Amino acid sequence: MPRKWTKKQEGAFLQHLRKTGNVSASIRFAGADRSSAYKKRKCDPEFKAKWQDSLSEATDALEGELRSRALFGTSKPVFYGGKECGSVRSYNETLGMFLLKGRRPEIFGGSVPDEDEGNKPNEDRKIARDDLMKKLEAMVVTMEQTHSMATGSV
Repeated sequence: MPRKWTKKQEGAFLQHLRKTGNVSASIRFAGADRSSAYKKRKCDPEFKAKWQDSLSEATDALEGELRSRALFGTSKPVFYGGKECGSVRSYNETLGMFLLKGRRPEIFGGSVPDEDEGNKPNEDRKIARDDLMKKLEAMVVTMEQTHSMATGSV
């Protein structure tokens, strides 16, 4: 049978949720059970708001880390003869595209409505999308050139 949460459990749960974004792990960390957590969220609007704020903070932190990886890449070690001899910076364009889809769904998200349905494609949106794609392609070329210069590869 679920028991009532203490303030200490609530604080531990929310702090862990803010760090991890993982509800189940945060419930375990707080020493509580899952059904009581969801019951408390349903019955306590203040707790529900704190829960949502904690998840939002965790998501913001994740987005920040992913944005950093997309923009600045990650350093990966290079090995030769079983020994580390340097590193290369690796960029993930797919990660950048997911971030753009999340931030600009009107441009990078869903599809443009079909003309058959009586909707004309939004010409401004198409122009903006094409312009951004050109800029992204130029960024990829620049990153590849920088990577080639840094590693000495051609």
